[in-house]
Amino acid sequence: MKENLYKLWAGRRTGFAGRPNLIREPKEGTFASRNRIFHRQNQHFEAGACRMNGRIRYVHTNLIAKDWRKLADFYVAVFGCKPKYPERDLSGEWLERLTGIAGVRIRGIHLALPGYGEDGPTLEIFGYEPEWPGEQPNRINRQGFGHIAFLADSVEEVLARLIEHGGKPLGETVTKEYEGIGTLTVVYAEDPEGNFIEIQNWS
Repeated sequence: MKENLYKLWAGRRTGFAGRPNLIREPKEGTFASRNRIFHRQNQHFEAGACRMNGRIRYVHTNLIAKDWRKLADFYVAVFGCKPKYPERDLSGEWLERLTGIAGVRIRGIHLALPGYGEDGPTLEIFGYEPEWPGEQPNRINRQGFGHIAFLADSVEEVLARLIEHGGKPLGETVTKEYEGIGTLTVVYAEDPEGNFIEIQNWS
């Protein structure tokens, strides 16, 4: 049994004719075809170019919202994110020590991102009490975290849905050819609270 399983695995690795690199290529125009570009770019990492002791796994990106429930609904409606319950309602002395904010309360939810399994990274949307009275307008080139990005079959359709649900484009949709990589169609946009989003397609 083990020998037969090994032969099946070896056949998939080498191609069933016994020759290397005969694994069927993904159909052009699909996510698998476009993602193949990124897999090739990152092969040197998989080969062990960066080694560490212990496991590290990226788990979430956090957005601080004025209205966390409304903003979560936006990402569900526009990008197909899925709520991961339970909702969070956090407070107490431990949270004050963690954040350095007296009397702090955090409410929100994690959203599963499209294209990942049950244990994939999430978008964590939180609302804080008290709020931070930020006065400086947000800018695309500010230092620190800049934007999150979604790969889409149609940039135009997703952008239209984003606008329909209260977002807005930041600039124009542009197309740029990267030699040896592919053709990128991309636009920057804002969600209803001014957080920046990139919508992209590779062909």
